[in-house]
Amino acid sequence: MLVEDILQNLEHLARELLETPASARPDRWGAFTPGIRVLRRFNNRACGADGYIEEKIAQFEWHVKAIAGLSPTNNHSAEEHFVGARGAIDSLRMAFGDKVKEPVDIATQEE
Repeated sequence: MLVEDILQNLEHLARELLETPASARPDRWGAFTPGIRVLRRFNNRACGADGYIEEKIAQFEWHVKAIAGLSPTNNHSAEEHFVGARGAIDSLRMAFGDKVKEPVDIATQEE
């Protein structure tokens, strides 16, 4: 699996979350945590724990949690948070640069 595959998967999950009835959204949060964890580990190993990348990962995480009803929304709609989540993914693509084409073995990622 490539870094780009993880980014695409997280973006797809965010769209599915937005389309999920609000009452069922909190239960879907768990689907995001493995991908977010892998991105953080990849950032630490391949990018030297880049602060900007970590900020964008945290931003994505906050927007998705807000869509799920697990974080404050700051008076933004779920749709606005989805746009923010997609923006964070786009920023991650740019920040990772050519590294989005690098493979990541999810099974061997340590805790």
